[in-house]
Amino acid sequence: MYDAAVETRPRHSLVTGFLPAALVIAACSRPGGNLLRHDVPDVWSGEAWSFEDLARAAETHEGPGQEPGDRGVGTADEAGADVGPPAPVAFVADGEAFPVLLGLIRGARERVEVVHLEFLNGTLPDQVHDALLAAVARGVTVRVLLERDVDGNAARVASLVAGGVQARLDSSWRTLHAKVVVADGTRVLVGSTNLSTSSLTYNHEANWLFTGGSPAEVFADYVSRLWESDADPQTLDASGEDALRFIGDGQYGDAVRPLLEGATRRVLVIQYQVDSKDGDAAGLLQAVIEARTRGADTRVVLERSGFAEEVNAANEASRQVLVAAGVGVRLDSPEVVTHAKMVVADDWVVLTSGNWVGSGLRKNHEAGAAVRSPELAGEAAAYFEGLWAVANP
Repeated sequence: MYDAAVETRPRHSLVTGFLPAALVIAACSRPGGNLLRHDVPDVWSGEAWSFEDLARAAETHEGPGQEPGDRGVGTADEAGADVGPPAPVAFVADGEAFPVLLGLIRGARERVEVVHLEFLNGTLPDQVHDALLAAVARGVTVRVLLERDVDGNAARVASLVAGGVQARLDSSWRTLHAKVVVADGTRVLVGSTNLSTSSLTYNHEANWLFTGGSPAEVFADYVSRLWESDADPQTLDASGEDALRFIGDGQYGDAVRPLLEGATRRVLVIQYQVDSKDGDAAGLLQAVIEARTRGADTRVVLERSGFAEEVNAANEASRQVLVAAGVGVRLDSPEVVTHAKMVVADDWVVLTSGNWVGSGLRKNHEAGAAVRSPELAGEAAAYFEGLWAVANP
């Protein structure tokens, strides 16, 4: 099962004005892992900075190459010029994904690779399409892989190919449910946002933006392997890393369940669909329940669809399981699609493309990551609180 159907109907967000900027300083709470310890050249100063530098900068409110107190890393000054390098990792929510996505494509100089469930017609997706063709025109290699069972994808592939893009539909029984864009092997947008008008404009969505070093290399390798063979599960390796865990095909449960089981302060969950009858999803629900017994703040926001009754049925059954165990649960309005797949477990934040259903946990091509960072966890928790405040008990 995949959730492409949600992208066919625009939904207006009930939450506005509280979301953070897309590019922010992000601190990994325990620096030193191989993937987090990479140097990125600062094109403004010629110096090098790393995840470790960003961790220290977040504590002192300073950015690499900046004066104390200046929080301008990855932002623009009043004249519109960038005043610092982008953060190695940023939380990109809701409509923030569209300008970030266009920026990745328009800024690419060598290669853009896209792996997505769907690439539908509409004003914003068409702008993404045109940006990809413009990238080809300036000499950038562009590859696009889309799910074959989504209406409209075949026509989009034909249009891209006519414009010089290397594009094709997947060829296996596995649903290509990942949403990944890699630019020049150095910048990656990965998470829940599809290439559709509703997903880029109205839905509640949550993504990671990774810049530089091994994180970008890992996702670049993932999309390259999918291009070569979409029939095989493609996993991601983050062994030995303290503050960063990549999540590829079939890896969600093993990566996230220990985070839930270790949480003592908070477990905040946003999910589009949760199937309590699936064994792996039930195990995740049980881990949430057990966190409550340890005294953690455990709350869940679930999608309430205005048209997908199978989603409503699954979520209502899961709601009953959680409420019976004392976990707070709220459902969003049927006028908004809550399509994000987010978990905050103490200082860990998990953002992926997969739902808590059997296909998402075991069969589909899915991608995301868990990052440990007090600052990012606070940012994601604030996002959760905004949705919680307007959802229905």
